[in-house]
Amino acid sequence: MISVTGISYEFFNPGGVEIYREQGTGDFLFLHIRTGMEAVLDPAEGYVTVPPDAFLLFNRGDPQIYRKTDGHFINDWIHFTVDPYDDFFEKLGIPFLTPMLLPRSSVISDLIRDLYREYYTRESGENGLDEMAATMFRHLGTLYQDSLCGKRSGKYLAALTEIRREILDFTWQPASVTEIAKKLNLSVSYLQHLYKDTFGTTVSEDLIDGRIRHAAGLLRETDKSISEISSLCGYENLEHFSRQFKSRKGCSPQKYRQITPVPTAAGK
Repeated sequence: MISVTGISYEFFNPGGVEIYREQGTGDFLFLHIRTGMEAVLDPAEGYVTVPPDAFLLFNRGDPQIYRKTDGHFINDWIHFTVDPYDDFFEKLGIPFLTPMLLPRSSVISDLIRDLYREYYTRESGENGLDEMAATMFRHLGTLYQDSLCGKRSGKYLAALTEIRREILDFTWQPASVTEIAKKLNLSVSYLQHLYKDTFGTTVSEDLIDGRIRHAAGLLRETDKSISEISSLCGYENLEHFSRQFKSRKGCSPQKYRQITPVPTAAGK
């Protein structure tokens, strides 16, 4: 049985985060790293880069050492136990201490959101929570194995990963897919195919996600007007911005500003 002991969804860490738990926490920790970070996955290698939208699983007793020191950090996290364990993750083919970039990663993100809501409402009781968590990990195992079968080891993987990090962190917002294709000296059609095959989403969707994530940060941290934030995020039309924001966050920019509390503690 999976027992969730703590969970958060889209947890915002202003200014970054630095976690150093050399002995771990005695339970399992599952992370969805939305903004990228550095982590120690092998003590011999030290800190290595973990790209945005990666998933990472820590075993019981694994050191939990990770940080983001160059900007805000957003992640989903779940602390949990599995009893009896019975090689649960080995049977699903889910590795420990291995960043997982998945096709259709939104499937797992949605399941984490549902699990988060269930945890705080307990509408279906402990058994329902256990089954939801087990279902999420079964999907994770299937998607991870799919990613291994379709993974490209070509020369563009590192460049694409860095470009995606810049897009989602809003440190570079190309004017169009064509601009990215020119940077990599690829045709637009081949870039779109390669990007979707590598990350399970499109360039256009990530461009929107990068803008909306940046807008959400400005709404949380500043008193800039909605119109000004829309412009700063690359939108010429306020109505278009509001529509895309609501489709990603589930509410209007105005409502998001009202209901989103300013965090006072670092995430897990």
